[in-house]
Amino acid sequence: MQTAVDRSQNPLETSPAAFILERGEAVIAPVIFASPHSGSIYPRQMTDLLSVPVRDLERTEDAFVDELYAAAPQQGSILLHATFARAFVDLNRDARELDASMFSDGVPRVAGMPSARVKAGLGC
Repeated sequence: MQTAVDRSQNPLETSPAAFILERGEAVIAPVIFASPHSGSIYPRQMTDLLSVPVRDLERTEDAFVDELYAAAPQQGSILLHATFARAFVDLNRDARELDASMFSDGVPRVAGMPSARVKAGLGC
């Protein structure tokens, strides 16, 4: 179960990693259970700027999928699951899927060609 984040400081400095990789005692099955959209942390720096209720964004989560797969490490597989909400960072996006209009001094690294996801506001 994900715990609340202390947002009294910079949320990105006090928050957990973007994802958690869990392995059991021994990996015996060549299977990775991935739950990239089940994160539920919404940093205050994001929620303070929202023009819609957080509840609207929660609809984009694949809620509880990480719990569905929770036993995978104990059964000899690997579990990879998100901590932050998909609306904050989508772990299924290519790191080059950046919207250049979000940066006043240009993108901070090489960005790919604008994709349909970037145009729809769903980039990295």
